[in-house]
Amino acid sequence: MDFNALHQQHQPLLLANVWDASSAQAAQQAGYQALGSSSAAIAAMLGYEDGEEMSFDELFYVASRIKTVSELPLSVDLEAGYGATTSHIIDNIRRLAHLGVSGINLEDSHVVDGTRRLDDAERFAVKLQEITRACPGLFVNVRTDTFLLNVQDALVQTLYRGQLYAKHGACGFFCALRHPRGGYYRHRSPRAFTLKRNVYA
Repeated sequence: MDFNALHQQHQPLLLANVWDASSAQAAQQAGYQALGSSSAAIAAMLGYEDGEEMSFDELFYVASRIKTVSELPLSVDLEAGYGATTSHIIDNIRRLAHLGVSGINLEDSHVVDGTRRLDDAERFAVKLQEITRACPGLFVNVRTDTFLLNVQDALVQTLYRGQLYAKHGACGFFCALRHPRGGYYRHRSPRAFTLKRNVYA
């Protein structure tokens, strides 16, 4: 079953976060249906802080080793894309697609001088649309950091971004929740948009 089809099952898709070949093998042996690379775990393994301190080539190498040892669908956490321009990000994604990666995760925030900042929703949506049109068939999951960064009217912003990103090609939506109002998002989001939603445990 391909990665997109796995998201159409009646039961939730359990995706194992992995960071190297060994963890990927362990996840496959444990019976998981798909893998997701963890940018934070890979960065820590290589001695970096999270937030694109490692290079894309380093991330690509780890992804290639995971694909070598596991036949499971792999979604790569691409953070903000590892590129200063949309065309650079698209080049990175195409390299991953050529490797056999089934999906990517993109964040609508980026780290500048050690501080994470939320991207403008409309500008990010335009970038997202360019990416999804250039890389058809790839499952593009978007992480929004509205709650993580405790922005004003986080719930309203989150629901708005979910609807906007759905219109611009996103396949899935992940809200990083570290906020007491997170429960309201979980209750409201199924009624607000039809994107496949992600939670972590």
